[in-house]
Amino acid sequence: MKTPPLNLIELFNSTVAGLYAADKKYLKCYETIAKTAMSAELSHTLSPEQTNLESHMSKLSLLIDLQGLKTSRITQVLDDQLYTEAMDCCGFAKQKSILKDIQLLHCAQQILQSKIIRLESLYLTAKELKKEQAVNLIHEIKADHKQTYSELLEIAQHKLYPLAHQI
Repeated sequence: MKTPPLNLIELFNSTVAGLYAADKKYLKCYETIAKTAMSAELSHTLSPEQTNLESHMSKLSLLIDLQGLKTSRITQVLDDQLYTEAMDCCGFAKQKSILKDIQLLHCAQQILQSKIIRLESLYLTAKELKKEQAVNLIHEIKADHKQTYSELLEIAQHKLYPLAHQI
C-alpha cells in the first residue's frame, strides 16, 4: 500500500502525475469507444479530438514540468477499473446497437465524473498553494470535461434513450 502524502505539495504532485497517466490510458479508450459506437453523435463527442484529451495531456505535462516531476505510468485503481470496464463494453466492435451505445455512454460518464471530482480537488489544492498557472490550466481542463459531460447528457436524453425505448 502506498504511503499517504506528507504535505499538500506531495498531494498536488501525485494527483497531477496520476491524472496524466490516466489520460494516456483514456486516450486509447476514447479512440476505441469512438470507433465502436453506432451513434455518430456519441462517436463524435467521445473522439479524442472532441474531448480535447491531447490538449489536457499537454497541460498536465506542463504542470509536471513546472513541478520538476517525471511522468509516470502508475494509475489509480479506479482508473484501471473504469478503463477495463469501458474496454470490455467495446468488445465485439462489429456488433453495434443502441443498447451497446448506452453502455458506452455510461462508461464515458463514469470516467468523466471521476476526473471532474479529482480536478475539483486539484484545483482547490493549486489555489491553496497559490499556483496561479496551475489554477488556470486545471480550470480549463475541468471546464472541457464538464462540457463533454453535458453533451453526453444531451445525446442520452434526445437520441439514445428515445431510440432504445422503441426497441
